[in-house]
Amino acid sequence: MPSGSASADRGGNETITYKSGLLQSVLPVALGFLAGTAFLYAGLALTSDPMGSGTLRQCLTGALTATVVVAVLRRNDEITLADDALVVRGTRRRRIPWTGIERLEVRRVVGIRQITVHTTDGRRATLHTPTSFVDKEFDLKAETLTRWWQARR
Repeated sequence: MPSGSASADRGGNETITYKSGLLQSVLPVALGFLAGTAFLYAGLALTSDPMGSGTLRQCLTGALTATVVVAVLRRNDEITLADDALVVRGTRRRRIPWTGIERLEVRRVVGIRQITVHTTDGRRATLHTPTSFVDKEFDLKAETLTRWWQARR
């Protein structure tokens, strides 16, 4: 499940960290690959050369492998609310000063709400966490992030 933790940094200042839950990272990929495999199987079943069990096994193995790879790559996705900046960690680390954030926007993509950070230099970054997908505390986390930004900009 998604987690949020409060702590103090080296200077004794309060920080809050939000991390993606394993289910948030893996479930969309697993469902997508399984649905794709099912559609492929159904489509090929209607042709003169239907998919055999060996080919189906290869597709399912590919889906499982991709799911594991995504879980490993996304295991470090987190954001930290620090006194001076929003720190985004994923495949790379980005520190966005609160004063460099123009606005925060909650966007809905395929029914899942995510937070997009618009910076003063015209760039934007959609945060991988928190998202509303299997996270009952999304609204609270979005509100907390917004309060931190408003208090520190």
